Amino acid sequence: MVNIFKKRTANTLTEIVIVIIIIGILASLALPRYFGTVEKAKSAEAVQILTALYGAEKSYLIENSQYTLSATGLDISIPYSPNFNTPTFPGSLPDPTDSVNSTLVSVQRSTSAYTLSILENGTIQCAPSGSNCSTIGY
Repeated sequence: MVNIFKKRTANTLTEIVIVIIIIGILASLALPRYFGTVEKAKSAEAVQILTALYGAEKSYLIENSQYTLSATGLDISIPYSPNFNTPTFPGSLPDPTDSVNSTLVSVQRSTSAYTLSILENGTIQCAPSGSNCSTIGY
């Protein structure tokens, strides 16, 4: 007599392939979201640096009636960041009357994926516009 309640001891190849496909689909959905969140957290570091430099630049403007071209004139120390290069200042003094287009300082991602800049009006911009900038919300 054949025992229909016989316990199976192994999975079939089809079952294993189906499980691997399901895991692959879940990973393809979760990993881009995870890496986007990680990049967003790293960009927050640049925003913090830019905001600190923005405040220091505004203080420098009040004291000297012009902006500075380097961080040495500012009363601020910028810690080393493994995620971003050293902040760069424009090659010429920004126009204090042009509050829309004057870039005060920029920070480039160490992988050169994007650059965040803060304008005189406090707006942060990302360049080049594209997938990296939209991933971090700019």
